[in-house]
Amino acid sequence: AAVSPIAPSDHGFGLAGSRFSGGGVIASACPGAYAEPGGGVSAAQPVRERLGLIPEEPITASAPYTPGLAVTSSGYVCTAAGFGSELRFQVESPSAAIVYSARITTSSAGSVVRVVAVGSVFYICYQRSTSTTVNVITLTVSGGVVTLSGPGTLATLNNASSTWDASSYDGTNWFLVYQSGATTVTVAKMTGTTASSTATFASTNNLTYLSVWADPVTARVWVGVVDDPAGTPAPAFRVYTATPTLS
Repeated sequence: AAVSPIAPSDHGFGLAGSRFSGGGVIASACPGAYAEPGGGVSAAQPVRERLGLIPEEPITASAPYTPGLAVTSSGYVCTAAGFGSELRFQVESPSAAIVYSARITTSSAGSVVRVVAVGSVFYICYQRSTSTTVNVITLTVSGGVVTLSGPGTLATLNNASSTWDASSYDGTNWFLVYQSGATTVTVAKMTGTTASSTATFASTNNLTYLSVWADPVTARVWVGVVDDPAGTPAPAFRVYTATPTLS
């Protein structure tokens, strides 16, 4: 699928890509200047608000397809979400300038989206609502310039309703958890877009939710599971080392 850049005029705002609010204050286009709606000068301190995604178009109303977001250690922010049959994503600099914005046609009513940051690289993971494939787009930030590669295949789910999640970890790796089989969940330690090591555990065919959070300080990976073997959801969690092996 082709990735199409979005022109600055598509956003409805300038390249600064930010606005301010607080105490009824509206930011001026001039740095350091701001005024109240009535035109009077205000002494109120503005509170900065990032736009994140194109403001004039609502995100597709297909719960639970929520936007994905990640921040690099240097302050670059990547936001991604489904807009009807499109996946749209953009990167903002630490000063809130939009440095990259693009879209890709997914030919689906909605997409599950996750974004992780590893060093100066963003991985945008997405699954079309009718697909068993988790795809990935890589955005590399260097000197304020963003380079795209992909999309490519990241993982294959048991079926289109199978759940998955992703988590940032450190400057080299990140983690992906997904239902890879009818009764199997895979925990993958990712290096780039390749699984460097994996672990699996058993579930029932009625697994409903998965979540993952990886902590580089303790070198532990927490996997949240909601299993539903008989119509009674059973929430639980599993703790892995960064290898990953069950802790």
